Amino acid sequence: PAALAAAPDGTVYVADTVCGCIVPLLPGGDWGDPVGGGLFESGSPLSLAVTPDGALYATSAATNSVTVKILRDGAPAGDVRLPEGVFEQPLLAAGPDGAPLALTQYGAVIDLNTGDVRAQLGAVPPLLTGFAVTPEGWYALATPDQGLFVLSADGVPLAQPGRIVPAFPFPGELVRPVGLAAGPEGVLFAADSDGSFGAVTAFSTAIVAGRVGTTALTPGLAGRGTLDEYTRQQA
Repeated sequence: PAALAAAPDGTVYVADTVCGCIVPLLPGGDWGDPVGGGLFESGSPLSLAVTPDGALYATSAATNSVTVKILRDGAPAGDVRLPEGVFEQPLLAAGPDGAPLALTQYGAVIDLNTGDVRAQLGAVPPLLTGFAVTPEGWYALATPDQGLFVLSADGVPLAQPGRIVPAFPFPGELVRPVGLAAGPEGVLFAADSDGSFGAVTAFSTAIVAGRVGTTALTPGLAGRGTLDEYTRQQA
C-alpha cells in the first residue's frame, strides 16, 4: 500500500498504485470493492485524506499535471488541479477545520477547497513520508532519515519529537518513520519500520515549552528509559 486514510465511519482506505485504485477495509474487517478504478494515472495514488464529511481525496500525477481526485461514496465527485509548477504528488491531510490540505514539494500548504496557500513551510526535506495537522493547526512532517518535525501555522519550527537511532529503538526513539497521523489532544502517531520490525510510537505535542513530562514521580506508575544529554525527551 502507498497510503492509508481513516474515515469517520471506521473504514480505512488503502491506496494501491498497482491497480491504480483505492481499496476500502471495512469496520468489520472485510475488504470492500475497490473504488476509483480508471481515475488515476500510473504510479497513483500516493497520498490519501478523508475529511469529516466522509469525502475521500487522492492524488494523481500525469505527465504535465498533478490533480487531487475527490470521491464520495466510492464515486467520482470532482478533482482539483494543482498549480503548474507542482510536478510531484503532494501529501494530503485534513486540517483542524476539516478542510482538505495538500503539502507540495515546495513546502506550500494549499487549501483544496479554496485554492489558497494557507502556509509556506519553506524548504521541506526532499523525501517526506508523512504529513499531518494537529488540532492546534500545527504542521507535522515525517522524514525517513531526519525524524519528525513540528512547525507552527506560520511555518516556524516548534519541535523535533523523538530521536533517530540505527536500530532497536527505545521509547521516544525512531529508526525510519514511514507514516504520520495526528490524534486528538495533541498526540502524534508515527509509524516506524526499517523492514525488520514495525511499530507505532505516540508523541505528545501538548507539553508546554521548556518541560518534558511531569515535574514529580507518581507512586506505583512504572517508568521506562532514562533521560540524558543525548535522549532529552520520551514519548
